[in-house]
Amino acid sequence: MAASIGYVGFAALAVIAFLIRRIITIELAPGEPPLLRPRVPLIGHILGLIKHESDYFSILRSRTNAPVVTLPMVNKKNYIIFSPHLAQQGFKHHNLDFDLIGLAFARQVASISDQAMVERVKKGPDTYTTDTLAAIKKGLTGRELHGMNAAMLSYVAGQLNAISDESSRVPGLWLWMRDIMSMATVEAFYGHANPFRDDIAFLEHLWGFDSGLPAMLYGSPLKARAGARHRDRLVKKLKPYFENRLDKNEDVSSFVKYRTEASLKYGVGGDDLCRAEAIHMWVSTANSIPALFWTLV
Repeated sequence: MAASIGYVGFAALAVIAFLIRRIITIELAPGEPPLLRPRVPLIGHILGLIKHESDYFSILRSRTNAPVVTLPMVNKKNYIIFSPHLAQQGFKHHNLDFDLIGLAFARQVASISDQAMVERVKKGPDTYTTDTLAAIKKGLTGRELHGMNAAMLSYVAGQLNAISDESSRVPGLWLWMRDIMSMATVEAFYGHANPFRDDIAFLEHLWGFDSGLPAMLYGSPLKARAGARHRDRLVKKLKPYFENRLDKNEDVSSFVKYRTEASLKYGVGGDDLCRAEAIHMWVSTANSIPALFWTLV
């Protein structure tokens, strides 16, 4: 009897060992990039992303000279391209589907509702994604783009003209320029009814969202909550603006008008519209304003 139990136990352990091996073993097909194994088997790369967020990719780069690698994550594979040349070639490849990346971003970062996601996944003419992308393109060309640039420069000129040796102090170039350019952006977007006009300090939530975004993509749920709180405060501030259809005002940018009409056409309004708007605010400031700062210094 004892011997039978022993055989059963041994067989069970063998099956478990086989299953674990199947789970943690990643097989590469011919032509796939080399494996960059985690220091902790099975979940090491996941732990690295949670701990270091986007900085983890720099840590990985220091561990290899390969231009592109395969990261095993449990029983899944991710490809990381370190070479700028190969990355550029990858962007041009017709098999690279950025729609999947955009959908994941909409879900994880913007927290778009299930109802709105149904519209976002549809492809082809006369769909939400096709019409909103066309609205973005149309709103950022020619006369429409010139109008936004003029509105931004007008706001910046007003702030600069208000500076005097006697009454004005700039606490620090970065924060001063960041706040001015952030407000100039939303002034150009939303016109005289800009919901942030009387509360420039509220735009700190835009930069809090920017700081929390890596955790929303790669980090733990606990760390991601801070970014989500900043995003939700922006959404709450934007909501009355769109509920009252202030986007129809004459001095509102075409960039905002066209996108709003395209969204509402497919029933994507309310919080979903404002969450997408918060993302557009972030996209319009997160890279351009730091780049301007480093150009100046």
